[in-house]
Amino acid sequence: MKIIQIKTPKMSRTVEIHEERKEGEVKVKLSKIALSRTDLNLYMGVEEDIYPIIPSHSAIGYVSEADEGSGFKLGARVAIDPFVDVSSFSVGKERAKAIEVMGITRNGLLADFANVPVECVYALPEGIKDEEAIFLDYISFGSKVFENYDFNKGDYVAIIGSGIFQLILGQLAIYYQIVPILIDQNADKLDDAKNFGIYYTIDASSEDVSERVKEITGGRMAEFSVFLPKETLFNVAVDITMQGGTVIIAGFDKVSDKLSADVSSILKKQLTIIGVNNGANETASAINLLANKIIKTEGLISKEVDFASASNLFKDWARDPSKYRKVIVLV
Repeated sequence: MKIIQIKTPKMSRTVEIHEERKEGEVKVKLSKIALSRTDLNLYMGVEEDIYPIIPSHSAIGYVSEADEGSGFKLGARVAIDPFVDVSSFSVGKERAKAIEVMGITRNGLLADFANVPVECVYALPEGIKDEEAIFLDYISFGSKVFENYDFNKGDYVAIIGSGIFQLILGQLAIYYQIVPILIDQNADKLDDAKNFGIYYTIDASSEDVSERVKEITGGRMAEFSVFLPKETLFNVAVDITMQGGTVIIAGFDKVSDKLSADVSSILKKQLTIIGVNNGANETASAINLLANKIIKTEGLISKEVDFASASNLFKDWARDPSKYRKVIVLV
């Protein structure tokens, strides 16, 4: 089994290892592996205790080995759910759930083969292309965001940023009959949002964000806002969320910025703050959304490389972090 490992910040290497499949696991021959800005952040350097680590939390492949009775036939095309339930402790009488994320808090999928828990393996319908299925982790994560908010049809959600995750969030909002408002400083990316059915966009580099949100919402501001943890964005989210509204912070905790909060504004507006750091138990729903063509992913893949070139990709990408949205590694 060959893996590509980030040994230390700014040092990646290809390593050959021997790893036996355990009972309850499925061995998957990986065919397409996705790399995102999260993986680049791992390469660039985050918390010291995370290394060494195999990056990537999204991959498609074919079943190579599985337990008898697992329900998987050899050669079946599958997607891997990176959100692993490792619950092993209790709080009072309640069993607490602990979720680990492949490529973040445990080794990921940048390899030619992977042994993964059977509950993290999902058969893919014929109608879903590999290039669509590679985004299932984002769709699952986005679905979890909306599960954490008691919304009403017609509510406004302010989504800060226009990366892949935010574009998928915007499409999910439309599906749930919520009105998305996408906010970014990149006019080209905002123009691209309209291709995904997102009508309201705000260019933060040239417009007064608060005034535009007020205008769009008829003065009431957004019922809730969503942003990935970035220090400068928290106050923006608080500012554009209505009195008594909700601010959702969505991101992987190991690779997210530390935030400081203007508590007085939060208290004054009586805001609810929610954190979402995984998309556990949402993969089946995400597959259904793709199968029914609810979510579009065309144009979101920036580059394809072969497995042998993937280790060197990080060095090139680090020179210009905005160069790629999503890179697919072909095995």
